[in-house]
Amino acid sequence: MYKVREIQDVSRPICKRYIGHIEVDKKNKTGVKRTIVGVTNEIRKAKDPCHVAWLYVWHEEKLLCRTAWVDKDFTEAPLPLPLDYNDHEGDIGIVWM
Repeated sequence: MYKVREIQDVSRPICKRYIGHIEVDKKNKTGVKRTIVGVTNEIRKAKDPCHVAWLYVWHEEKLLCRTAWVDKDFTEAPLPLPLDYNDHEGDIGIVWM
């Protein structure tokens, strides 16, 4: 289970960017990855258009990981540099802390 703490709109004039903070109740990587994919897809659908979706995933008030999804087809404006990922789930990069 998870809880969305907040979703912030940090868009630039052309590039639509969103940051989500979520709290997960377990640290199981498989479950957390499933949550990451689900929440990223929720943001992408709710915030159309969405070119970048970042997540901060928390567990018991400690940062568990950061994620980034970037629309690879968007070429109208510069996109943020990728994080130093140490894992991936599909096209979502993950940095485990």
